Amino acid sequence: AVELESDEQIDALCAGKIEVAGYVIAHPIAVVQEAISRCDVKLLEIDPRLVSKLLAANPHLSAMTIPAGLYAGQAKPVSTFGMKALLVTTVHLPQMAAEAIVSGVIDNFERFQHLHPVIETIGRDELSSSEPLVPLHEGARKVYRERRLLKK
Repeated sequence: AVELESDEQIDALCAGKIEVAGYVIAHPIAVVQEAISRCDVKLLEIDPRLVSKLLAANPHLSAMTIPAGLYAGQAKPVSTFGMKALLVTTVHLPQMAAEAIVSGVIDNFERFQHLHPVIETIGRDELSSSEPLVPLHEGARKVYRERRLLKK
C-alpha cells in the first residue's frame, strides 16, 4: 500500500504504477470523473457480503450504492460502502435553533434530497441512528422524538 494525494493517485493509476485508488468521498466528484476520462478506469464493486462484514465491525460505516449513470460509462449501480454523514454543532447552540434546523431538514426533506446526488439516496428513516456516533443535541433529540424518528 502506498499513500498518495488524490491528484497523485490519478497520475499513478494512469501510469500503471498502482492498480487501485481509494477515495472516501461523496459522489459524484470531479477527481473520479477525471480518472475515468483520463485513464479509462472502472469503478470497483465491493461484494455485498464483504461490505456486511465490514459494517458489523465498523458502525460508523454504511452500505452505499453509486447510482447507474452517475459517471461516464457507468451503466450499472455499484455496491460499495462509505461513511455516514453528520451535521454537527456545539452544546452552545440554543435548543430552539437546533430544533429549527432539524425541523427544517425534515419538513423540506424532498428539497433537501436534491441538494446533492448522494443525498437523493438517503431515506427519511436514515436521518437518525440507533447508534449515534456522537451525542445528539437536545434540540435534535426533541424533534426526532416528536416526529417518531428516534430509533432508540
